[in-house]
Amino acid sequence: MQRFLPSEYGSDVTNDKLNSLIPVFAPKIAVIDYLKSKESEISWTSIITGAFFDWGLKVSFLGINGQTKTATLIDGGESKFVTTNLRQIGRAIIKTLEQPEKTKNQHVYVSSFVTSQKEILAAAEKTTGEKWTVENVVGQEKLNNGLEKLGKHDYSGVVDLLQATVLGNFGVGDFSSKLWNEKLGLEKEDFEETVKTGLSGKLVGE
Repeated sequence: MQRFLPSEYGSDVTNDKLNSLIPVFAPKIAVIDYLKSKESEISWTSIITGAFFDWGLKVSFLGINGQTKTATLIDGGESKFVTTNLRQIGRAIIKTLEQPEKTKNQHVYVSSFVTSQKEILAAAEKTTGEKWTVENVVGQEKLNNGLEKLGKHDYSGVVDLLQATVLGNFGVGDFSSKLWNEKLGLEKEDFEETVKTGLSGKLVGE
């Protein structure tokens, strides 16, 4: 059995609204379209995971900084989004290949948690036993800043676009209704323990 796994492992690129907000996703969409046109020759599976959770905590991508005990909340930090630990992504790849017919020519959606920045912040404050400093930013402004950077060929703007759309109130970060966790047989993970691990600068399982 041969299976092509395109470079996804992130946002739900089947969401037209998301794609209109992040133009750099166009090549990903083109790859899937090409694979669909070649299904008589090769099978594929696109694994969609949302933001990387433990890694995102480790490097402060999720707006939660364990070193400074500060949180940068986008649009109030209340928007729900799907997020997955790196170890869980590895498990999902294995399960996908173990069930080739079920996952053939499909978008497979997986997660560790469906959460919000506020929920992560609450767990962080509980873990550290301290009240954290909070800064609030507007998602649309962060999005515009990212687009402006891209217009100047500054590709650090992609980070702004991803953070704005994943964490902000654009309604494109939560695809929990599509999850395959049960179909694949993925085990549940501990939210607070993962937050503690990520804030310590480690990945789950290290």
